[in-house]
Amino acid sequence: MSIFDKFKTQSIGARLIEEKLYEVVANELQNGVRRNGLWAKALAKSQGDESKAKALYISYRVQSLKDESEISEARKEHELEESRRIHQEQQYQEQKKKEREVNQKSEDAEQILKEKGYGVTKRNFGWLIIEPLGGTQKILTADDLYQFAISRESHSPKKRGAFGEPYDW
Repeated sequence: MSIFDKFKTQSIGARLIEEKLYEVVANELQNGVRRNGLWAKALAKSQGDESKAKALYISYRVQSLKDESEISEARKEHELEESRRIHQEQQYQEQKKKEREVNQKSEDAEQILKEKGYGVTKRNFGWLIIEPLGGTQKILTADDLYQFAISRESHSPKKRGAFGEPYDW
């Protein structure tokens, strides 16, 4: 569809809508409905000539209906934008909450492990864990770190001195 065809289609649509608006105004007048402010404006512009005022009133009322439609569309667009903004803010807050939870979980895990004699170092890839007996573990996620810490909490190895006797650090 060329730009001219698109413009032509939009123009046809606009004319059909305008025709419906004139029909609405005609029905209003037939039922005795009249907007006094617009009628007063039409009378003033027509210098009191009622037939000219009626023609002007119809034009003003059609424009008024168009304006009301534009305002309604703008209000809907504003409400939609506000809804999107609120949704984005909620997503942002949820993400921040998850980040805080992950940070708290990793801090708790680090504390548990340090209390059990493990060395814990945060690295680019995750965490490097140095076990009390010298082994190392690479852990990538906070959940894995927490699970590792919990599993060590219940059955951490007893540390032994030079002659094999157990001791706690």
